[in-house]
Amino acid sequence: MTGPELTIANWLLALAPVALLVVTILALDWSAPRAGAAAWLLALALGLAVFGAARDHVAIASAKGLSLALFVLTIVWASVYMFNLVDRLRGIDAIGRAMARLANDRLTQALLIGWGFSSFIQGITGFGVPIAVAAPLLIMLGFSPARAAGMALVGHGWAVTFGSMGSSYYTIQLVTGIEGEVIAPHMALLFAPVILVSGALVAHIQGGLDAVRRSLPVVILAGGVMAAGMYALAVAGAPQIASSVPAVLGMVAIALVARTPLFRGEPASLEAPAEPDGESGEGMPFWLAFMPYLLLITLSVISQIGPIKEAVSGLRWALDYPGFVTAEGFAVPAVDDYAPIRLLNHPAPLIAFSVLVSAALYVLAGRWRRGGGRGGGARAEGGGGGPPHPGGGGVVVWGGRRAGV
Repeated sequence: MTGPELTIANWLLALAPVALLVVTILALDWSAPRAGAAAWLLALALGLAVFGAARDHVAIASAKGLSLALFVLTIVWASVYMFNLVDRLRGIDAIGRAMARLANDRLTQALLIGWGFSSFIQGITGFGVPIAVAAPLLIMLGFSPARAAGMALVGHGWAVTFGSMGSSYYTIQLVTGIEGEVIAPHMALLFAPVILVSGALVAHIQGGLDAVRRSLPVVILAGGVMAAGMYALAVAGAPQIASSVPAVLGMVAIALVARTPLFRGEPASLEAPAEPDGESGEGMPFWLAFMPYLLLITLSVISQIGPIKEAVSGLRWALDYPGFVTAEGFAVPAVDDYAPIRLLNHPAPLIAFSVLVSAALYVLAGRWRRGGGRGGGARAEGGGGGPPHPGGGGVVVWGGRRAGV
């Protein structure tokens, strides 16, 4: 036998935990931990009572799920911590203001911030932070709150799969079992047209079809740079930076093409965001604010160099799991080194090293603030710990002023 008989009843029972998870979150507004626990309990009961699993089978399957969760969560924890550290030291302010100063044209500002900058933040951390960071900056530039939120929501959409330092991609790759060198390039190719569409949609939100026509050269050229960068990094085996680096390259392309005769813009009527209170003329330099991400990008590239990658290939942490066969005849094969966390191929160690070096540089440069390395949310009011999220009804403070998200 190869498992339980495939019938409508068995199919519905197997689907039940997933359906329960969706219903409790969408219809009953349960939190993700509560909904996940309920779905796991239902899967546990069905496995033991219907699908022939024994207690040790359930323990092995649950432990494998925890290994996979640890693989992904270490990326999430590390990336969000680095973002919060830079944000507490006013580095995100400095990066955002630098982006805003690249152009004084309204449409260019929309593309730079709503498309490029929000995608960069998605590549680094995700989880609603791109909207909470990019939307207030657009509001400070004079865009209406609705347009600012719409641009940020649409603009970063292409960066989600390789975003959050590749956590979503790694989850897909581990669950499907498809090798990274096979699945990553195909995923990058699938998102190439999405990059162009997201840029055009940001332009449309800013100024309708006329803005789309005027921005077409910028969208095509910058979008092409983003798509090529994503594909190159996917092929090179660096999915953890396959959204953030292309976004940076795209912002550079937007700024350059917008200064050529190919682009007809509309001058902005408002100045760039004000400096934070008490820091006028003394804000953090862009190079220092961007240092953690520059280090992370550099380390990610170095980790893919053949001899280095080969030398550290054995430095990893992972668990081996035995195989088993259920009473219904379904065979689960044994697996060695399940969801391995490698020293130079997993994003979390690279982020940790970047944070340590950057913290030392901030101290030497006199930019360290008391409490800058503590956990908790970014510089936001109205919410609890963790990164600001537009659904939380928080208030993000940017440039000494408030902007509701």
